[in-house]
Amino acid sequence: MLGAVRTMHHLLDNFMTFSRFPLPRMTELDMVAVLGKSLETLREMAGEHGILMESRIEAEQAYLLGDQALLGQLLLNLGLNAIESMPVGGTFSLNLRTLPPDRAHGALVEIRVQDCGEGIAPENLRKIFDPFFSTKGRTRGLGLAISHAIAEAHHGLIEVESEPGRGATFRVLLPAESGTVQEISRK
Repeated sequence: MLGAVRTMHHLLDNFMTFSRFPLPRMTELDMVAVLGKSLETLREMAGEHGILMESRIEAEQAYLLGDQALLGQLLLNLGLNAIESMPVGGTFSLNLRTLPPDRAHGALVEIRVQDCGEGIAPENLRKIFDPFFSTKGRTRGLGLAISHAIAEAHHGLIEVESEPGRGATFRVLLPAESGTVQEISRK
């Protein structure tokens, strides 16, 4: 019952965020701390669905300018998406690391959410960030659209790689400093 209430609350948060997307209130944040708070909630939700959650944090600190509430929602959306993609259980991981600056851009914070779920059909990969697109009949298709908007509002991006039956990996790249990322190349 608590899990259903938590899921409904999360869904309502997504509707409110989508209907009037707030301007981010940028402050200096340590994404390791933001991730730590999200991990508690996601571990509990995963456990309720018989799913094991692993995490690997490869940085002691990962500072950036961001909105703590919005970035927390991005993490919860991606985690909930991973949980929902594994109706028969499994494992998903949430990892964080920093990437050093190179010629194309400054330092980045990379967040990866990887699941072993159903995966995404190739024809749907281009649509998954569209509002109200969903292959899951009971959901409204806002979580990934909102996650995409949050990443963009923080001058970052979100990418996905997936194969049907082999799960999906979502990769979020956010600038570790106040500058705008003009073009983030794949590593």
